[in-house]
Amino acid sequence: MLSGRMGNRRLSLVSDTFEAVGRFQRGEIDAAELSRSRRRRAPARVVPGLYTANTMACLTETMGCPSRGAPRPSRNVEEAAHRLRERAAGGELVRRNVTARKILTKAAFANAIRVDLALGGSSNSVLHLLAIAREAGVDLPLSEFDRLSRGTPQLTTVTPGGPHMMEDVEYSGGIPAILNRLLPFLKKNPTVSGEEITAIARRGRVLDDGIIRTLKAPVRNEGGWRS
Repeated sequence: MLSGRMGNRRLSLVSDTFEAVGRFQRGEIDAAELSRSRRRRAPARVVPGLYTANTMACLTETMGCPSRGAPRPSRNVEEAAHRLRERAAGGELVRRNVTARKILTKAAFANAIRVDLALGGSSNSVLHLLAIAREAGVDLPLSEFDRLSRGTPQLTTVTPGGPHMMEDVEYSGGIPAILNRLLPFLKKNPTVSGEEITAIARRGRVLDDGIIRTLKAPVRNEGGWRS
């Protein structure tokens, strides 16, 4: 999910390479530049922006499930996967009777919605969260998205909604840093790591206020799902 690069400009598969095809058809660029854009794009079939897949990776991490919203290749992703393998293969999760429904609680979904709003993530996540909540036996009305949107500021501007890439969020502290910013709003909830999500949030640190804004200087004062 790392971005591509052409000269001093970073490339996203969707917002740059796909758009380059349209620009070529309109005669704005020649065939050589189109070819360069295709060769130097982000790796095939992955995107460095906040589209549906990356948004859901961030939200499942927030809900305490085994996923990471960090770019690959990433040492953080490898270490998180190794720790999870140890807990799962060693039988710890089974012995403690830690099931998905014990992690995917009402609080987990509220936290995930908050993080999505703070990131300015894909609105497709509404469909996914509603479907997951139904399987988990959690009552999650559509009105909850509107309610939380009115009280959650947007803190980042990641492509396609802004100039930054997912790697910028990770290098600025990642999802733990977003959680740290949102700590006043978060609800306690267990995670597959054994830690409460609020404990992870307290440990998070924002390394770049220009990428992950403060609550006092957000991108927008409210999330984008207000009806």
